[in-house]
Amino acid sequence: MTADDTFALQSANRTVARLMTARNPKQRIQLARELALITGEITREAVQDARRAGRTWDTIGTWMGISRQAAQQRFTPANRVLIQAQMENTRRRLHALADDGQSFEDWQRDHLR
Repeated sequence: MTADDTFALQSANRTVARLMTARNPKQRIQLARELALITGEITREAVQDARRAGRTWDTIGTWMGISRQAAQQRFTPANRVLIQAQMENTRRRLHALADDGQSFEDWQRDHLR
């Protein structure tokens, strides 16, 4: 497990804890979206690790409960640079949230609009 993996898991745990106690529907949706970003990053990295270990798209698709073709299309973008940029953007978001003690909503408002 890399430092990024550990950080992503810690971020996911913090987000789940906040989600479980949130009462406001807007906040719950935003926390769920934040959690989806985190788990998406973890999934992308796990799939990349599986491919590097020689696992086939058929095997990965089976493990994910989707077809081989769906797994391949989802995780083999036409432009590998794009997926790397998306992963780096997610990492920056997670680190910014942790460093600033900001909510995902605040970070989004400050950086994405």
